[in-house]
Amino acid sequence: MKQIIGSATRVGYKNIVLEVGNDDAAKDEESDCESEESDESDCESEESDCESEEEEEEDYEDLIDVVAKNLWKKSVRHRDGDPYYSIGGGYIRCKVSQYVYDEELETEPVVILEDEEYGYGGYYYSLGKRNNIALYNYYEKLGFKEDPKVHKEWKCFGDTAFPSMIMKL
Repeated sequence: MKQIIGSATRVGYKNIVLEVGNDDAAKDEESDCESEESDESDCESEESDCESEEEEEEDYEDLIDVVAKNLWKKSVRHRDGDPYYSIGGGYIRCKVSQYVYDEELETEPVVILEDEEYGYGGYYYSLGKRNNIALYNYYEKLGFKEDPKVHKEWKCFGDTAFPSMIMKL
């Protein structure tokens, strides 16, 4: 993180924003990778078309597995001596796969929820922040301050209400 701050300062950025992600605040929704798996089943019904497409595309699945596994291991935190992962291995694998295959992400407009359950400051937001307070405090020690406008107004990330922080450089 200190390298990122140093690099951003050197190139003249004014701010760095981040969100403290966690498994508690997110709604259970189908991810991009899960929906792509259903697309693969379409190939089975149109085997002749799909076979030629598959031959042309290189297979990086083993590479993706290795990179995703190692990134996931690096995300481990410890609570009372027990390992705790604040991000899922499946999510990391999905993102690595999208990067390796140079897939364009379809972005939909961000819809900010304002309800007491899933909104910023709501039940799941508070639960996630409480369960990841060590990470939140780490960012504060580096100089980040929580600012809801990063999530609510700037819509820098997604619709899930994670604690959003900013560091003015």
